[in-house]
Amino acid sequence: MKRFVLISGLILAALVLLVPGSELYYESGGGKGCIACHEMQSLYDEWHASTHRGMGCEKCHGQALTLDVSFHLNNANRLYSHLRGDLPERVGFGNKFVLAMTERCEGCHRQEYAAWQAGPHSASFARMFL
Repeated sequence: MKRFVLISGLILAALVLLVPGSELYYESGGGKGCIACHEMQSLYDEWHASTHRGMGCEKCHGQALTLDVSFHLNNANRLYSHLRGDLPERVGFGNKFVLAMTERCEGCHRQEYAAWQAGPHSASFARMFL
């Protein structure tokens, strides 16, 4: 019984570390690992031609060494969908992840972020209707 618990614990630990470990691997490649998937090439090219090309992917998308479980679950879900062949026609993010990314913009773009936040496009559903 102790052996079963130990083996189960090791398997669970390996699975828990697998997603952040693979995210860290791709993050360390400066975006080149992510474009191995053909649907990412055009987005990578856009970023690489932009003024943000010197910034690492993690600056906008978040770091692999985060304790935010939803970040890792989202990446695991995308990987699972990709392995099943369920590829999106256009890669995108849900509102929750877009809002997290826009909050990271504030670190470098304080004035622009303040203007955006004061405008109607930053309004949440609750602020507009409740």
